[in-house]
Amino acid sequence: MVRKKIYELQNLGRLSDDVIDKYIIILEEIESPVNFEEAKILVGLFPDDTVDGCGVDWSLLHLFETVGETIGNYSEDYEDLIELCPGDEWKSILKARLRNYKEEYGIN
Repeated sequence: MVRKKIYELQNLGRLSDDVIDKYIIILEEIESPVNFEEAKILVGLFPDDTVDGCGVDWSLLHLFETVGETIGNYSEDYEDLIELCPGDEWKSILKARLRNYKEEYGIN
């Protein structure tokens, strides 16, 4: 089940300079963790590499990563979600964070 606030973000579209203020308000209202379906929506909202998210992009990242509490940070499903990220820079960051997580916890 996808919560209303996640749909509100989806309706705003990918994070851009035009919607940063709205993102801030909505992200503050979403309790974590998110489930798989919500994470699937969130990962598609990462900005392209030209947008300065003013830290909101990192808030989006941290909320997205809470799906690990639901499905496991090391699962194939989590890796598949990362592949859906439309921003190359953000996809790279998510992959690096996953790689670091696996190294830290000795997961292959």
